[in-house]
Amino acid sequence: MNALVNFFKRPIVQATIIGAFGGMAPKLVDLVPKLFANQFPSMGMIYGFLLLALFGAIIIIVYHEENLQKALILGAGAPALISALISQAAPTQNASGYFLPFNISIVSTAYAQEQPKIDTVKFVVTQDESSVKLNTLWIRADSTTLDEYKQKGDTLIVTYPSEAKEIMINLPTEGNGVVYPVSQFSKTKVHQLKISNDQQTKDFWQTFGGKSVPQYKLEKKK
Repeated sequence: MNALVNFFKRPIVQATIIGAFGGMAPKLVDLVPKLFANQFPSMGMIYGFLLLALFGAIIIIVYHEENLQKALILGAGAPALISALISQAAPTQNASGYFLPFNISIVSTAYAQEQPKIDTVKFVVTQDESSVKLNTLWIRADSTTLDEYKQKGDTLIVTYPSEAKEIMINLPTEGNGVVYPVSQFSKTKVHQLKISNDQQTKDFWQTFGGKSVPQYKLEKKK
């Protein structure tokens, strides 16, 4: 017991603890008003706080800083540096993630041509935890947006050109979606999707400053 007490009396140990607190301090300030409103942190946010504390502690150990005031300042400054690095790795939308309902295919000719052959496939959303309306999904055949598709309950009936190589489905403003090679459609004409709430991941990355992390995730259901 005395050994444990003596361990925590060591200046470097105390400074490391203060540095860990400093790592969490900037985000704790943002958290306090939410606590007064009975909005408690999710597990994703808690994991983020623990990592921030770890970063603050590591900074103190690396610099071997024993002054408690300096340790608090160093710990508080660590997340700013880490956030700049991690925000680049956060699962944010790519350049194609800003979904616009327009057709980006190029008209190759103005002359009348024979109508291309079309085919049909069904997507059934068997699990939907989002508030996104299914008729607002962005569906493309290769680079061509399919503006017209039918919705019957939780089923989407999509008609696409037979020469298309892949069908892509995205949630509006919610990051990357799913891609189906058209070759898979020869095996079955019905494919199951799910839209899951990814709040834990969103909270985790927002702890590090990721502002555009999607809350919902569109996946193929296994």
